[in-house]
This record gives sequence, structure tokens and C-alpha cells, in this order.
Amino acid sequence: MRTYTQLTPRGAMAFGAAFILAGVVPILVGVGAIRVQLPPGIQRWIVAVAGAIFVFAGLSIVNSYALGGGLRPDGSLSNPASRAVTVLHYVLRLATVGAMFTVFAWIAVGPGERHFVSRLSFPGARLRGNDSERAGRIAFGICAAFLAIAFLSVCGGAVKQLRGARARGAAS
Repeated sequence: MRTYTQLTPRGAMAFGAAFILAGVVPILVGVGAIRVQLPPGIQRWIVAVAGAIFVFAGLSIVNSYALGGGLRPDGSLSNPASRAVTVLHYVLRLATVGAMFTVFAWIAVGPGERHFVSRLSFPGARLRGNDSERAGRIAFGICAAFLAIAFLSVCGGAVKQLRGARARGAAS
């Protein structure tokens, strides 16, 4: 029998805070509050969206574990404190995956030149090569497609869980 270890509320707050702090600086760079010379072709808004991924993930950790009692193996909350916690759980999941999709899709199909470098390391050997722009865009496009599928999956799971919760509430 498999046992699952859950984050404690205090641990969730610490992990969540670390993720949120990791996202704040890129957001501040993206909105221009911190002046940084970005490489050519990098849009400030995409830097802000990349930072938002971390903020959304951190908020999701805090909401899911500190307020919602942790996650079941199916991804639903173990002990949601309220309907608002449950709805926020799915909104933050959608925001995280949606922001990830945005970054990967922009890298894949956005305007401007892209430069990709691949590295492969084995004990005692390192391989490094310059990949073509086309190969890099295709790789990021494939990842974006998987993230789009993940987004739709989270949407479907949210609808199913929220409908089930509503039905259980109406039956009580």
C-alpha cells in the first residue's frame, strides 16, 4: 500500500513564498520597475509572464496545502475549507499552465530571431552544439502543444470536480 506525504501548512507557506519571491523580480523587470537591458528580441511582457508562472505556482501551493488540506492522488483538494478555496485551486492551476503555454508558444511562433544551444553531459564527456532556429522552434512548439492539452485537461477536471461538489452539496 502506497502512502502519500503531504506538505504541512507551514511547509506550504515556505515553499509558496519561495516560488512567489522567485517570480517577483522577473515581473518587476517585465513591467519596467527594475531597469535591465534585455537581450535583443526579448519582450518585457514575456519576462513578466515567465515570472507570473512562479507567482501562480506559489499561490497554488499555499492555497492547495495551507488552505485546502493537501491534494488527493486525482489532484482534487483533500479538505477544502470553502468553495472559494476550491475555485481558486483550479483558477491558479489554469493560470500557471496557461502562462507556461504562453511563454512556450511565443518562443515557438513569436516574431524575431531565436538562438538555441543544446548541451548533453555524461560523466567524463560534454557535448555542445548550436541548434538551428527551426529545430528549437519545433521543440518549443511541441511543448506548447502538450501544455495546451494540459490546459484543456485541467479545464475538464475543474468542471468535473466543481459539478461533483455542487451535486454533493445539493444532495445534503
